[in-house]
Amino acid sequence: MSSVRLIARTLLPYLVIALIAAPLLGAYEPLSVSGASMQPALFPGDLVFVKRGAQPQADSIALIREAGRMQVLHRVVDVRSDGSVTTRGDANPVDDLDPVPLKAVAGTVRAVLPVGGLLAALRGSGGHATLSAQSNSMKR
Repeated sequence: MSSVRLIARTLLPYLVIALIAAPLLGAYEPLSVSGASMQPALFPGDLVFVKRGAQPQADSIALIREAGRMQVLHRVVDVRSDGSVTTRGDANPVDDLDPVPLKAVAGTVRAVLPVGGLLAALRGSGGHATLSAQSNSMKR
């Protein structure tokens, strides 16, 4: 049996349970990771569970939703006294330029199903993030 099939057979029951259970719990939102800015913590294809409304803390991964921008998962580097947060993708060498207002933080990642990371490891390539594809890191 190929490694991919073995992993698929192993993960499939957990994936199904997670997809069914998360919406039933109501407070969690399952999302699929699509970008590479959070590698090596998150890989494209990973499934994350975001606790809606959870307060960001330093070192947590926040789901950021700002009007007119794509949603982003980035690490919280600092929580400022006004409640806004400084963020950065783990694969990025610099913090995002603009602080994120607290109202734009939709929640924080509480669990990860590393589907994409396992597949990347099997392929032998983790991919690399580019700053041009990341939120506002290029504005420096």
